[in-house]
Amino acid sequence: MTANLPSTFVMHGARQILEIAGPAVHLEQQLGAIEAAVPTAPGLAADLSRTLVETVCKTILTDRGVACDRLKFNELLNRTYVAIQLAPDVEAPDPSLAALQDLAEHLDAAIGAISSLRHNAGVASHGKDGYVESIGIAHGEFAARAADALSWFLYSSHARVSPPSARRLRAFGDEPELNDWIDAANSVLVINGLEYRPSEVLFHIDRQAYMDALADFSSGGADLGEVS
Repeated sequence: MTANLPSTFVMHGARQILEIAGPAVHLEQQLGAIEAAVPTAPGLAADLSRTLVETVCKTILTDRGVACDRLKFNELLNRTYVAIQLAPDVEAPDPSLAALQDLAEHLDAAIGAISSLRHNAGVASHGKDGYVESIGIAHGEFAARAADALSWFLYSSHARVSPPSARRLRAFGDEPELNDWIDAANSVLVINGLEYRPSEVLFHIDRQAYMDALADFSSGGADLGEVS
């Protein structure tokens, strides 16, 4: 008796990233495209799988304030590993840290295989002979599942060790308690008879200072009188 296979493919790991990070339109569009492509265009799924890893790496580095726009793929990966301290560099031998280093190297191998598959079988990133045969659904799904697992692992590692200053603030109001804290420590700003909240002014005028205040507030190391 043949087991019933699921009728749809879902990027479970990467969709957990959306639950952790909140709405991310570009990432969600990529996930939807991969999920649709696996059963219908596996070559495209392989193509998009590496793109997903690139997107996740750039999201992590942007969260951490690390420039990444002009990085080549291998440089992007290496900088991501360093940013999330995937394999800490220590002098004393430690089996667990050695295992982490092995894991990082195997991540490289897995991503390298996805890149090779993208180069040879992808349908979007490189032009090919119009009669070349596409890879099978199983191969496209394998690439997608590998990218899904890798992306989840990298982002969840980032989320576990992210300092408060690495949070991505999309709009004023994302941190209501911080805003109240800043407002309580500062006078309302009045311009031509119009009143403005100090927290809102700081958010829009000096985002880095606002992020620094967030880090202090989240760590509990700041006092109301320190905000000016």
